[in-house]
Amino acid sequence: MVGAPGEAHLLEGTVLDGGLRGVNGSRPVVGVFTQGLQTAKVGHYLDTAVDVVERGARPDGARELEVTVAYTSRVGEPGAGSPPDYLAGQDESEPGLIRLRSIVYAPAGGAVLDASENSEKTGISPQQHDGLSRAFDDIEIHPGETVSVTYAIITGKHQDGDVILRTTPGTRPAEVSVGK
Repeated sequence: MVGAPGEAHLLEGTVLDGGLRGVNGSRPVVGVFTQGLQTAKVGHYLDTAVDVVERGARPDGARELEVTVAYTSRVGEPGAGSPPDYLAGQDESEPGLIRLRSIVYAPAGGAVLDASENSEKTGISPQQHDGLSRAFDDIEIHPGETVSVTYAIITGKHQDGDVILRTTPGTRPAEVSVGK
């Protein structure tokens, strides 16, 4: 963690320390993060909703999860308006277009199996980062459009507690639902 060493220890082990956690006791931790891919600062015009549903259990104690992330552009909506030039980005050929990377992390011992964008399979190449399986999808969202990415994930073995979901903080919090 970056910061004063005397203060860093106070945050260790909390969600504020910024460390990746794939499990908390018997609870699997799923990470859903959004990374902007452009100079434009149009994140204020982006709504994010995340839905996690358990689809089944495996004989080894792992669980199958379906994680759906829906990104909606509010650019041009009544009351939202269009982004001013200083937010739209000077080099942007399509002002109001939102380009982002959707990144999902599986719980410790688990894996990201596959993904689909707007119900069509998308090619992913799961990678390891800090010992956790992750995958990502690069997305373009036109003004007023919604794009959904659904990830199939398995948890580690014997993680039978409630799922913990971590998301990227934004100007408005992500709408989250975690169910069975």
